[in-house]
Amino acid sequence: SCPTHPVPTVQSVTTMRSSASSVLLLVALCIFATSLVRGQGVLGNCNPIDALSQSEVDALAENLASQKFSDDKVTILTEFTTELTRGFSSNQTVQVLETFTFATDMISAIEMMSKNILGITSAGCFDILSTFKFQNDRLQMLEIIANFVVDLRKHSEVIIEAFSFSFDQDKARDIIANAKPRSCLWGDINLPRFDFIIDVSGSMSTSFTTNDGFRMTRLEFVQNELLRVMNTTLTEQQKFNIIKFSASASSWQPGVVPVTAENIESASTFTRALVADGGTYVLNALKLSFTDDEVMGVYLLSDGEPSDSASAAISAATTWGKPVNTIAFKAGSAGTKFLQDLAQATGGTFRAFK
Repeated sequence: SCPTHPVPTVQSVTTMRSSASSVLLLVALCIFATSLVRGQGVLGNCNPIDALSQSEVDALAENLASQKFSDDKVTILTEFTTELTRGFSSNQTVQVLETFTFATDMISAIEMMSKNILGITSAGCFDILSTFKFQNDRLQMLEIIANFVVDLRKHSEVIIEAFSFSFDQDKARDIIANAKPRSCLWGDINLPRFDFIIDVSGSMSTSFTTNDGFRMTRLEFVQNELLRVMNTTLTEQQKFNIIKFSASASSWQPGVVPVTAENIESASTFTRALVADGGTYVLNALKLSFTDDEVMGVYLLSDGEPSDSASAAISAATTWGKPVNTIAFKAGSAGTKFLQDLAQATGGTFRAFK
């Protein structure tokens, strides 16, 4: 069968009948998914639409390539990424990194670009590793970028092909096995203390077909990704909470709590029980988050424009003075613009997916 990500599921998707035609369909889906990853850089089941324009990245790459000294390149990239709200696609990330010659410089570049990298595919990772002549340099770089590869578990053998010798391949597999790949939807969850804010309005019950060919609602997809992040990515050094909102807002806990096995289990139960219904009153959710003084920022996901005042929400968040990282998930133009404006006004990062 086609390899899948070992994530907790909200509910099982419809299974295929055991027939010759179903087997052929499954094989076709596997081939199609692999071709997407290798050829077009699709990020798992996410289709990002908020990447920088190619002309912007081409100009940046040309400027970086024209510099003789690494320090000058670092300065240019630092200036470019400061206050940047949109992200680099997989191919764009590779394009920028390839302008740096040495592994240490690439590592510095990755650190500067981190919050704006929408994700790297296994094929993109292979391309980055292939720029290095020596296997040890490739292993060192893999340790740095493995967490950015959103289809790491699903297409790890694509990355292994970058290594010539069996013992290097074994080391690469160990790195991959111990990596904590970021969610293509939620991105880099790097704040020490934060809230997940999730839109559970009625429109989140809308169904769509994933890149893997499965039907699920928007909310089910978000639930699956949130469960994966909580169970594989959060660290013991972080504290978190979950806030859901529609006509009103409510939270899983009164405030942020440590990442422990018990809390993850409780948060997972809360996440699985989410139901889509009602309007999109964003300000209520933001105000609820603002009451927790420990929170250093939030990750807010929505699929539409607010039912209440967009300007009031942006004004309140700006006054709060902490980053509101936003994810527009299958939102229309008005909702997408609101979420981008909200992130930009607060110093957050904006991500959008169609």
